Amino acid sequence: MARTIDRHERDKLWLALEEFERDVEMLGVPLAGGDRDEFLAARERVDDTFALLEDIGWQFADPREHFELAIRPDRLERVLARIAESCEGVLRDEVVRMRQVDPEHSPEDHERWLEETRGAMDGDLETLLVVSRLRDGASA
Repeated sequence: MARTIDRHERDKLWLALEEFERDVEMLGVPLAGGDRDEFLAARERVDDTFALLEDIGWQFADPREHFELAIRPDRLERVLARIAESCEGVLRDEVVRMRQVDPEHSPEDHERWLEETRGAMDGDLETLLVVSRLRDGASA
């Protein structure tokens, strides 16, 4: 039975998939000069990503409000794991950056920068919540 996700969940996944463009670029590497295992792994990641895009749409602007996920569960899990790993890495990096105070900046500039960083982190946290719900078999 295919799962259905709503627009918010779909948009979070779609935006997260933009991070995986390097895998598509990897496929353009000539076979003779590249690492075969690395190439095959990139191909699998691209295939998984494309399978999800088939379900949620290839363009961000999509009029649907609900999206049926027909992607195989193992493929979906691989994509979700990669999205989670990417978001967690960004969040870790942002936490480290937030703890650093640049002596060149005024307290007001630092506070403004912290607010912008928190806003970006909120987006990654929302994406992680969507991933977690999908991994648990639920949707919003």
